[in-house]
Amino acid sequence: MFSKRNLIIVLVLILLATVGYLSGIHIFGGGSADRNVEVKKTSGKAPEPIEMNQKVTASSLLRVLPEDEEYYIYAAKQIDAVLNEIIYPLSWYPEDKDMLKSFSEDCLSGLREIEKGIREKGKKGSGKKTKKIITELIRICESTIAGIEKKSDAIIDRESAAIAKKREVMDKALLRSIDKYSEKIEYEAVVSSAEAECFTDSGDRRDYLKSLGYIDEYDFAAAYKTLKELDKRMLSDQARAIVTVRTADCIYNDFAPDNEDNKKLKEDNIKVLERVATGDTYFPGISTAYFKWRTVFQQELNGPSNHTDIPNYYFNKERLKTIKTVRDHIEKNPDDKFARYEYKMLLLAANFKRGQMGNDSTHYFFEYYRRDLREQVGL
Repeated sequence: MFSKRNLIIVLVLILLATVGYLSGIHIFGGGSADRNVEVKKTSGKAPEPIEMNQKVTASSLLRVLPEDEEYYIYAAKQIDAVLNEIIYPLSWYPEDKDMLKSFSEDCLSGLREIEKGIREKGKKGSGKKTKKIITELIRICESTIAGIEKKSDAIIDRESAAIAKKREVMDKALLRSIDKYSEKIEYEAVVSSAEAECFTDSGDRRDYLKSLGYIDEYDFAAAYKTLKELDKRMLSDQARAIVTVRTADCIYNDFAPDNEDNKKLKEDNIKVLERVATGDTYFPGISTAYFKWRTVFQQELNGPSNHTDIPNYYFNKERLKTIKTVRDHIEKNPDDKFARYEYKMLLLAANFKRGQMGNDSTHYFFEYYRRDLREQVGL
Protein backbone atom coordinates (compact mmCIF):
# COMPACT_ATOMS: atom_id res chain seq x y z
CA MET A 1 0.00 0.00 0.00
CA PHE A 2 1.15 3.52 -0.68
CA SER A 3 2.05 5.66 2.32
CA LYS A 4 -0.15 8.71 2.94
CA ARG A 5 2.66 10.88 1.58
CA ASN A 6 2.81 9.03 -1.75
CA LEU A 7 -0.95 8.95 -2.06
CA ILE A 8 -1.09 12.69 -1.64
CA ILE A 9 1.63 13.28 -4.20
CA VAL A 10 -0.40 11.29 -6.71
CA LEU A 11 -3.43 13.37 -5.68
CA VAL A 12 -1.48 16.55 -6.36
CA LEU A 13 -0.72 15.44 -9.88
CA ILE A 14 -4.33 14.46 -10.56
CA LEU A 15 -5.85 17.62 -9.12
CA LEU A 16 -3.51 19.97 -10.91
CA ALA A 17 -3.89 18.37 -14.33
CA THR A 18 -5.87 20.67 -16.56
CA VAL A 19 -8.51 19.58 -19.03
CA GLY A 20 -7.26 21.89 -21.77
CA TYR A 21 -5.56 25.09 -22.79
CA LEU A 22 -6.80 28.33 -24.26
CA SER A 23 -4.34 30.53 -26.13
CA GLY A 24 -1.45 28.68 -24.48
CA ILE A 25 -2.46 29.72 -20.95
CA HIS A 26 -2.97 27.15 -18.23
CA ILE A 27 -6.52 27.62 -17.04
CA PHE A 28 -6.69 25.95 -13.64
CA GLY A 29 -3.39 24.25 -13.05
CA GLY A 30 -0.26 22.72 -14.48
CA GLY A 31 0.17 20.17 -17.23
CA SER A 32 0.85 16.45 -16.99
CA ALA A 33 3.58 15.21 -14.69
CA ASP A 34 5.38 11.98 -13.84
CA ARG A 35 3.59 10.36 -10.91
CA ASN A 36 6.93 9.02 -9.66
CA VAL A 37 8.46 12.41 -8.96
CA GLU A 38 8.00 13.68 -5.44
CA VAL A 39 6.94 17.18 -6.36
CA LYS A 40 5.14 18.21 -9.53
CA LYS A 41 7.43 20.02 -11.94
CA THR A 42 5.88 23.28 -13.04
CA SER A 43 6.04 24.42 -16.63
CA GLY A 44 7.77 27.65 -15.71
CA LYS A 45 5.59 29.59 -18.11
CA ALA A 46 4.26 32.87 -16.79
CA PRO A 47 1.32 34.55 -18.47
CA GLU A 48 2.64 35.89 -21.74
CA PRO A 49 4.44 39.10 -20.73
CA ILE A 50 3.10 42.29 -22.21
CA GLU A 51 6.36 44.13 -22.51
CA MET A 52 8.03 47.01 -24.25
CA ASN A 53 8.09 46.79 -28.03
CA GLN A 54 6.57 43.34 -28.10
CA LYS A 55 3.80 42.81 -30.61
CA VAL A 56 0.74 41.34 -28.90
CA THR A 57 -1.23 39.00 -31.13
CA ALA A 58 -4.47 37.11 -30.59
CA SER A 59 -6.82 35.07 -32.76
CA SER A 60 -9.75 35.44 -30.37
CA LEU A 61 -10.88 37.91 -27.75
CA LEU A 62 -13.42 37.63 -24.94
CA ARG A 63 -16.55 39.66 -24.64
CA VAL A 64 -17.36 40.68 -21.08
CA LEU A 65 -18.86 37.65 -19.35
CA PRO A 66 -22.08 37.81 -17.34
CA GLU A 67 -21.15 38.68 -13.77
CA ASP A 68 -22.11 35.27 -12.37
CA GLU A 69 -20.09 33.30 -14.94
CA GLU A 70 -17.10 35.60 -14.46
CA TYR A 71 -17.33 34.96 -10.74
CA TYR A 72 -17.41 31.18 -11.24
CA ILE A 73 -14.03 31.36 -12.98
CA TYR A 74 -12.74 33.36 -10.02
CA ALA A 75 -14.26 30.76 -7.64
CA ALA A 76 -12.39 28.01 -9.49
CA LYS A 77 -9.13 29.89 -8.88
CA GLN A 78 -9.96 30.09 -5.19
CA ILE A 79 -10.80 26.38 -4.97
CA ASP A 80 -7.44 25.73 -6.60
CA ALA A 81 -5.80 28.01 -4.02
CA VAL A 82 -7.46 26.12 -1.14
CA LEU A 83 -6.44 22.71 -2.50
CA ASN A 84 -2.86 23.89 -2.91
CA GLU A 85 -2.82 25.01 0.70
CA ILE A 86 -3.98 21.68 2.14
CA ILE A 87 -1.62 19.80 -0.18
CA TYR A 88 1.39 21.50 1.46
CA PRO A 89 1.23 19.94 4.96
CA LEU A 90 -0.03 16.64 3.53
CA SER A 91 2.95 16.44 1.19
CA TRP A 92 5.75 17.61 3.49
CA TYR A 93 4.50 17.15 7.07
CA PRO A 94 1.88 14.36 7.01
CA GLU A 95 2.62 13.31 10.61
CA ASP A 96 2.17 16.80 12.08
CA LYS A 97 -1.48 16.53 13.11
CA ASP A 98 -1.61 20.02 14.65
CA MET A 99 -0.38 21.57 11.40
CA LEU A 100 -2.88 19.53 9.38
CA LYS A 101 -5.72 20.63 11.64
CA SER A 102 -4.71 24.30 11.45
CA PHE A 103 -4.44 24.23 7.66
CA SER A 104 -7.74 22.37 7.29
CA GLU A 105 -9.57 24.97 9.40
CA ASP A 106 -8.19 27.80 7.27
CA CYS A 107 -9.08 25.95 4.07
CA LEU A 108 -12.63 25.24 5.25
CA SER A 109 -13.06 28.94 6.05
CA GLY A 110 -11.95 29.79 2.52
CA LEU A 111 -14.35 27.29 0.96
CA ARG A 112 -17.26 28.70 2.96
CA GLU A 113 -16.42 32.20 1.77
CA ILE A 114 -16.33 31.01 -1.86
CA GLU A 115 -19.69 29.25 -1.44
CA LYS A 116 -21.23 32.40 0.03
CA GLY A 117 -20.04 34.43 -2.93
CA ILE A 118 -21.46 31.89 -5.38
CA ARG A 119 -24.86 32.02 -3.66
CA GLU A 120 -24.91 35.82 -3.91
CA LYS A 121 -23.66 36.06 -7.51
CA GLY A 122 -25.78 33.15 -8.67
CA LYS A 123 -29.16 34.64 -7.72
CA LYS A 124 -29.40 35.96 -11.26
CA GLY A 125 -27.61 34.92 -14.41
CA SER A 126 -27.29 32.25 -17.04
CA GLY A 127 -24.76 29.95 -15.39
CA LYS A 128 -27.08 27.86 -13.21
CA LYS A 129 -25.58 24.53 -14.29
CA THR A 130 -22.05 25.77 -13.61
CA LYS A 131 -23.15 27.09 -10.22
CA LYS A 132 -24.51 23.65 -9.31
CA ILE A 133 -21.30 21.90 -10.39
CA ILE A 134 -19.01 24.24 -8.45
CA THR A 135 -21.22 24.09 -5.35
CA GLU A 136 -21.08 20.30 -5.45
CA LEU A 137 -17.28 20.41 -5.80
CA ILE A 138 -17.01 22.72 -2.79
CA ARG A 139 -19.11 20.30 -0.71
CA ILE A 140 -16.88 17.37 -1.69
CA CYS A 141 -13.77 19.41 -0.83
CA GLU A 142 -15.25 20.39 2.53
CA SER A 143 -16.08 16.78 3.33
CA THR A 144 -12.55 15.66 2.42
CA ILE A 145 -10.70 18.43 4.27
CA ALA A 146 -12.80 18.38 7.47
CA GLY A 147 -10.95 16.27 10.05
CA ILE A 148 -8.34 15.22 7.49
CA GLU A 149 -5.73 14.85 10.23
CA LYS A 150 -7.69 11.84 11.54
CA LYS A 151 -8.30 10.09 8.23
CA SER A 152 -6.60 6.95 6.94
CA ASP A 153 -4.70 6.71 3.66
CA ALA A 154 -7.53 4.70 2.10
CA ILE A 155 -10.19 7.27 2.96
CA ILE A 156 -8.09 10.18 1.70
CA ASP A 157 -7.40 8.27 -1.51
CA ARG A 158 -11.09 7.56 -2.13
CA GLU A 159 -12.26 11.09 -1.35
CA SER A 160 -9.46 12.61 -3.43
CA ALA A 161 -10.59 10.62 -6.47
CA ALA A 162 -14.08 12.09 -6.05
CA ILE A 163 -12.62 15.62 -6.01
CA ALA A 164 -10.62 14.94 -9.17
CA LYS A 165 -13.68 13.57 -10.98
CA LYS A 166 -15.91 16.52 -10.08
CA ARG A 167 -13.16 18.97 -10.85
CA GLU A 168 -12.89 17.66 -14.39
CA VAL A 169 -16.62 18.29 -14.81
CA MET A 170 -16.17 21.84 -13.50
CA ASP A 171 -13.26 22.56 -15.83
CA LYS A 172 -15.28 21.50 -18.85
CA ALA A 173 -18.23 23.66 -17.80
CA LEU A 174 -16.01 26.72 -17.42
CA LEU A 175 -14.32 26.10 -20.75
CA ARG A 176 -17.74 26.05 -22.37
CA SER A 177 -18.46 29.47 -20.83
CA ILE A 178 -15.20 30.85 -22.18
CA ASP A 179 -15.88 29.44 -25.64
CA LYS A 180 -19.40 30.88 -25.59
CA TYR A 181 -18.13 34.43 -25.08
CA SER A 182 -15.07 34.21 -27.34
CA GLU A 183 -15.01 35.99 -30.68
CA LYS A 184 -12.68 35.08 -33.50
CA ILE A 185 -10.85 38.35 -34.02
CA GLU A 186 -7.36 38.67 -35.46
CA TYR A 187 -5.69 41.30 -33.32
CA GLU A 188 -2.23 42.71 -32.86
CA ALA A 189 -0.75 45.74 -31.14
CA VAL A 190 2.62 47.07 -30.06
CA VAL A 191 2.50 47.59 -26.31
CA SER A 192 4.74 50.63 -26.09
CA SER A 193 2.57 52.39 -28.69
CA ALA A 194 -0.59 51.67 -26.68
CA GLU A 195 1.06 53.04 -23.56
CA ALA A 196 2.50 56.09 -25.30
CA GLU A 197 -0.97 57.13 -26.48
CA CYS A 198 -1.84 57.85 -22.83
CA PHE A 199 0.71 60.70 -22.81
CA THR A 200 -1.15 63.56 -24.47
CA ASP A 201 1.74 66.04 -24.32
CA SER A 202 4.30 65.40 -27.05
CA GLY A 203 7.21 66.18 -24.71
CA ASP A 204 5.94 63.75 -22.08
CA ARG A 205 5.44 61.10 -24.73
CA ARG A 206 8.96 61.64 -26.07
CA ASP A 207 10.51 61.31 -22.61
CA TYR A 208 8.45 58.23 -21.83
CA LEU A 209 9.64 56.52 -25.00
CA LYS A 210 13.18 57.62 -24.12
CA SER A 211 12.85 55.82 -20.76
CA LEU A 212 11.70 52.66 -22.59
CA GLY A 213 14.79 52.92 -24.75
CA TYR A 214 16.97 52.99 -21.64
CA ILE A 215 15.13 49.96 -20.23
CA ASP A 216 15.60 48.12 -23.50
CA GLU A 217 19.34 48.79 -23.21
CA TYR A 218 19.38 47.67 -19.53
CA ASP A 219 20.35 51.19 -18.45
CA PHE A 220 17.92 51.18 -15.54
CA ALA A 221 19.59 54.03 -13.65
CA ALA A 222 19.00 56.39 -16.61
CA ALA A 223 15.46 55.07 -17.08
CA TYR A 224 14.69 55.56 -13.38
CA LYS A 225 15.94 59.15 -13.45
CA THR A 226 13.88 59.95 -16.58
CA LEU A 227 10.73 58.38 -15.14
CA LYS A 228 11.06 60.17 -11.78
CA GLU A 229 11.33 63.50 -13.60
CA LEU A 230 8.33 62.59 -15.73
CA ASP A 231 6.32 61.71 -12.64
CA LYS A 232 6.63 65.32 -11.40
CA ARG A 233 4.66 66.65 -14.37
CA MET A 234 0.92 67.03 -14.91
CA LEU A 235 -0.07 63.61 -16.23
CA SER A 236 -3.35 61.79 -16.73
CA ASP A 237 -4.17 59.03 -14.24
CA GLN A 238 -3.45 56.46 -16.93
CA ALA A 239 -0.05 57.94 -17.78
CA ARG A 240 0.95 58.20 -14.12
CA ALA A 241 0.03 54.56 -13.52
CA ILE A 242 2.18 53.51 -16.48
CA VAL A 243 5.11 55.55 -15.15
CA THR A 244 4.69 53.85 -11.76
CA VAL A 245 4.88 50.37 -13.31
CA ARG A 246 7.92 51.25 -15.41
CA THR A 247 9.65 52.80 -12.39
CA ALA A 248 9.10 49.50 -10.59
CA ASP A 249 10.76 47.76 -13.54
CA CYS A 250 13.90 49.74 -12.77
CA ILE A 251 13.72 49.06 -9.04
CA TYR A 252 13.33 45.29 -9.36
CA ASN A 253 15.97 45.11 -12.06
CA ASP A 254 18.45 46.27 -9.40
CA PHE A 255 19.30 49.65 -10.90
CA ALA A 256 20.99 50.60 -7.60
CA PRO A 257 23.51 48.73 -5.39
CA ASP A 258 21.94 46.01 -3.25
CA ASN A 259 22.15 47.81 0.08
CA GLU A 260 19.62 48.40 2.86
CA ASP A 261 18.21 51.55 1.22
CA ASN A 262 17.58 49.65 -2.00
CA LYS A 263 16.01 46.76 -0.06
CA LYS A 264 13.62 49.19 1.63
CA LEU A 265 12.85 50.80 -1.73
CA LYS A 266 11.84 47.40 -3.10
CA GLU A 267 9.63 46.58 -0.14
CA ASP A 268 7.97 50.01 -0.10
CA ASN A 269 7.30 49.87 -3.83
CA ILE A 270 5.20 46.71 -3.47
CA LYS A 271 2.37 48.81 -2.02
CA VAL A 272 2.84 51.47 -4.69
CA LEU A 273 2.60 48.83 -7.41
CA GLU A 274 -0.44 47.27 -5.76
CA ARG A 275 -2.32 50.58 -5.75
CA VAL A 276 -2.08 50.97 -9.52
CA ALA A 277 -2.39 47.26 -10.37
CA THR A 278 -5.61 46.78 -8.37
CA GLY A 279 -6.96 50.33 -8.51
CA ASP A 280 -9.97 51.63 -10.40
CA THR A 281 -8.03 53.32 -13.23
CA TYR A 282 -7.61 51.21 -16.35
CA PHE A 283 -4.41 51.67 -18.33
CA PRO A 284 -2.79 49.57 -21.08
CA GLY A 285 -0.67 46.93 -19.34
CA ILE A 286 -2.73 46.72 -16.13
CA SER A 287 -2.86 42.92 -16.39
CA THR A 288 0.92 42.65 -16.42
CA ALA A 289 1.08 45.20 -13.60
CA TYR A 290 -1.05 42.82 -11.52
CA PHE A 291 1.15 39.82 -12.38
CA LYS A 292 4.26 41.83 -11.56
CA TRP A 293 2.79 42.98 -8.24
CA ARG A 294 1.98 39.47 -6.98
CA THR A 295 5.39 38.28 -8.18
CA VAL A 296 7.40 40.87 -6.26
CA PHE A 297 5.09 40.46 -3.24
CA GLN A 298 5.89 36.74 -3.17
CA GLN A 299 9.59 37.13 -3.92
CA GLU A 300 10.37 40.08 -1.65
CA LEU A 301 8.06 39.39 1.31
CA ASN A 302 7.69 35.61 1.36
CA GLY A 303 10.46 34.22 -0.79
CA PRO A 304 10.92 31.57 -3.49
CA SER A 305 10.98 28.49 -1.27
CA ASN A 306 8.41 25.69 -1.33
CA HIS A 307 8.18 26.06 2.44
CA THR A 308 7.06 29.66 2.50
CA ASP A 309 3.54 31.03 2.54
CA ILE A 310 1.99 31.43 -0.93
CA PRO A 311 -1.13 33.58 -0.44
CA ASN A 312 -2.92 32.72 -3.70
CA TYR A 313 -6.27 33.27 -2.01
CA TYR A 314 -5.33 36.88 -1.25
CA PHE A 315 -3.76 37.37 -4.67
CA ASN A 316 -6.99 36.24 -6.32
CA LYS A 317 -9.09 38.65 -4.26
CA GLU A 318 -6.89 41.43 -5.57
CA ARG A 319 -7.06 39.96 -9.08
CA LEU A 320 -10.85 40.29 -8.92
CA LYS A 321 -10.45 44.05 -8.31
CA THR A 322 -8.28 44.33 -11.43
CA ILE A 323 -10.77 42.28 -13.45
CA LYS A 324 -13.56 44.64 -12.36
CA THR A 325 -11.53 47.68 -13.45
CA VAL A 326 -10.90 46.16 -16.87
CA ARG A 327 -14.51 45.02 -17.13
CA ASP A 328 -15.84 48.51 -16.35
CA HIS A 329 -13.50 50.01 -18.94
CA ILE A 330 -14.61 47.55 -21.64
CA GLU A 331 -18.28 48.21 -20.93
CA LYS A 332 -17.63 51.91 -21.59
CA ASN A 333 -15.18 51.25 -24.44
CA PRO A 334 -16.35 48.03 -26.16
CA ASP A 335 -14.01 48.56 -29.12
CA ASP A 336 -10.87 48.55 -26.97
CA LYS A 337 -9.37 45.26 -28.12
CA PHE A 338 -6.25 45.64 -26.02
CA ALA A 339 -8.40 45.77 -22.88
CA ARG A 340 -10.31 42.69 -24.02
CA TYR A 341 -6.97 40.91 -24.47
CA GLU A 342 -6.02 41.82 -20.90
CA TYR A 343 -9.41 40.75 -19.56
CA LYS A 344 -8.81 37.26 -20.92
CA MET A 345 -5.30 37.13 -19.45
CA LEU A 346 -6.54 38.06 -15.99
CA LEU A 347 -9.36 35.53 -16.00
CA LEU A 348 -7.30 32.57 -17.16
CA ALA A 349 -3.79 32.79 -15.72
CA ALA A 350 -2.94 30.14 -13.12
CA ASN A 351 -2.10 30.50 -9.43
CA PHE A 352 1.42 30.13 -8.08
CA LYS A 353 2.38 26.54 -7.28
CA ARG A 354 5.19 24.68 -5.56
CA GLY A 355 7.62 22.84 -7.83
CA GLN A 356 11.04 21.23 -8.10
CA MET A 357 12.86 24.59 -8.01
CA GLY A 358 10.79 26.25 -5.31
CA ASN A 359 7.50 28.02 -5.88
CA ASP A 360 7.06 29.22 -9.42
CA SER A 361 6.97 32.93 -8.59
CA THR A 362 10.67 32.61 -9.45
CA HIS A 363 9.77 31.79 -13.05
CA TYR A 364 7.55 34.87 -13.15
CA PHE A 365 10.26 37.05 -11.61
CA PHE A 366 12.83 36.14 -14.21
CA GLU A 367 10.23 36.56 -16.96
CA TYR A 368 9.44 40.11 -15.86
CA TYR A 369 12.76 41.17 -14.31
CA ARG A 370 16.44 40.27 -14.68
CA ARG A 371 15.84 38.52 -17.98
CA ASP A 372 19.58 38.87 -18.53
CA LEU A 373 20.11 36.28 -15.77
CA ARG A 374 17.52 33.69 -16.83
CA GLU A 375 19.97 31.32 -18.51
CA GLN A 376 22.36 31.57 -15.57
CA VAL A 377 19.71 30.38 -13.13
CA GLY A 378 18.48 27.66 -15.46
CA LEU A 379 15.06 29.09 -16.34
